[in-house]
Amino acid sequence: MLRYSAYLPWLAIAASVTIAGTVHLIGSSAAAQESGAVTQPSAGPPGGSSTIHYVGPEQLAQTNSMLDLVVKDIEATSSDGRHVGWSEISAGLPVVMVFIKNGCPCSIEFEPYFHRVEEAYRGVVRFVGVIDADVASARRYAIEHHVPYPVLADADRKIIRRFRAKNGCYVAVLTADGVIDGYWPGSSEDALLELGRRIAKSSAMAERSLDVTGMPKALTTGCHYGP
Repeated sequence: MLRYSAYLPWLAIAASVTIAGTVHLIGSSAAAQESGAVTQPSAGPPGGSSTIHYVGPEQLAQTNSMLDLVVKDIEATSSDGRHVGWSEISAGLPVVMVFIKNGCPCSIEFEPYFHRVEEAYRGVVRFVGVIDADVASARRYAIEHHVPYPVLADADRKIIRRFRAKNGCYVAVLTADGVIDGYWPGSSEDALLELGRRIAKSSAMAERSLDVTGMPKALTTGCHYGP
């Protein structure tokens, strides 16, 4: 049974789950089945990628099961070369963690939309990216895509596995104490708006306006991290 604390994003993406299930019954690749996502040729997410990875029911159930877990035991080297732990990442504020798949066009295409959320809530929440790559690659990604927040190098996928992220574009909201308060295995118009609501709630403030123009209607995820 779905947790009450997550009901808004789950209801909003129910249609996309139905679509994903239907496509899966018709037939999907072995890689898509392994990742929990369903891949379908399409016009793609924002930016014109040739493939949409629809979020699957297993991914939804898994991220929902992570709510209320404490995961502040995080250490990594950021794109600016600093070794950071939870105290540096959070600085006493809630944290939004964006998972990035190195070389994934979906991560690149969704990145500007996360920037919009970060700008709207700057000063009341800390954003951080997590990429499955070394420090040099994390720095290159941050520079090339004008990321306004640190990107943590996670070449061994220690943080990725801690959050059980299967694909790029997963997004988590953590309280200042490191408790997962919201977790999505992808993004969409409704999911991005719900992300803003969660940030506002964690920061005990009024919700701020967000421009979600260009985001897909159905919840979609990024490329699979692999085994």
